[in-house]
Amino acid sequence: MALTEITDENFTSLTGSGKLALISFCAGWCNSSKMIGPVLNDLANEVKENILIGRVNVDASPGISKQFGISSVPALLFFKNGVEIYRQIGAAPKDVINAKLISLSKP
Repeated sequence: MALTEITDENFTSLTGSGKLALISFCAGWCNSSKMIGPVLNDLANEVKENILIGRVNVDASPGISKQFGISSVPALLFFKNGVEIYRQIGAAPKDVINAKLISLSKP
């Protein structure tokens, strides 16, 4: 499964789909966002289809960024049924993000 591009227009439908969703708020000018991109791509290709991993470009989709008070990137927000359930500010290693995905995907 590929990394999904999240926009102001598709955010609600994708995060409210019933799947666990990891959304990375990032920016093209941010080095940490550039570093975490490949990690998220790898995870998106490894996780089951019931987990959505996507990214929001804060410059291209300012509505979502404002809605969630994003003031620092990268910011990793985890959603279940459209509700934010966890937030990680800053880049994190792949094993840390994967462990969080596993723990949050349990019923």
